[in-house]
Amino acid sequence: MATGMADEHKESNPHVSLRPVTDYFVRSLQLASSPPDIIPLPCHAFSVNCVAFNLAYDPSIHHISIDEVAEQFGLPDLRAALADFLCYEKVRRVDSVHPIGGGPCRSPENAELPFKNIQVWFKLRLQVTDIHTNTILPAQTILTCPPDGSWPYG
Repeated sequence: MATGMADEHKESNPHVSLRPVTDYFVRSLQLASSPPDIIPLPCHAFSVNCVAFNLAYDPSIHHISIDEVAEQFGLPDLRAALADFLCYEKVRRVDSVHPIGGGPCRSPENAELPFKNIQVWFKLRLQVTDIHTNTILPAQTILTCPPDGSWPYG
């Protein structure tokens, strides 16, 4: 009878899984503590406080200009946001936590960047810890796509 109750609990609780939970926090810590010459670049796994991010190994778009991405995804301030990010990296340490959102970009829309092309991922896995128990929860997959006629915001 106890087995039936456990099975019933698993079916009613979305956080209980028969598959082992991949720990993206451990992966990101392993990468962060690895020698720089063996880390795959760009870094595909990283974590900040209680959120771990994991990108697929290969990007969805391998080589595209910043302006093309801005046009295709409807992000007119992409160049300025990237310039702000790089400025923040220059002023603070490379591994510091960056603010997200919170106002307009400080850099001009036509800011010069040290690169012309970027890679784009359409798939991202996010993993969080339960705020009450610090239990690592199963990762959630976020899929993106450029806007089109039926999905004006992508």
